[in-house]
Amino acid sequence: MNVIQASKINMVKKMEWKETINKILKFFLLVLYLTLVIALVVAPIAPAIMTLIPAQASKPNYLGYYSICSFTPFSTIILLLLIVIGVVLLVKTKPIHRVIKIFKSE
Repeated sequence: MNVIQASKINMVKKMEWKETINKILKFFLLVLYLTLVIALVVAPIAPAIMTLIPAQASKPNYLGYYSICSFTPFSTIILLLLIVIGVVLLVKTKPIHRVIKIFKSE
């Protein structure tokens, strides 16, 4: 084997490493994105329900009863909107399909 063939083999190995690192980076970023979007969907569920629970408070909420949150209809709507935004992001961007596609291309 001569010097030119050896340098070509080294170049191919470097390209394989770059592709591998690129795949790992894409996978990491997609998993991070998926984690954040799922957190956006799951985290507001309990607070949205808790804002509607009757409880002792200093003043009634906008619906007329005393509850944990005095801004009850508005805070619940905002939290439900966050859940809807997260679900739309999950459906539209399809991050799970992208993760599968990254590793199927091997």
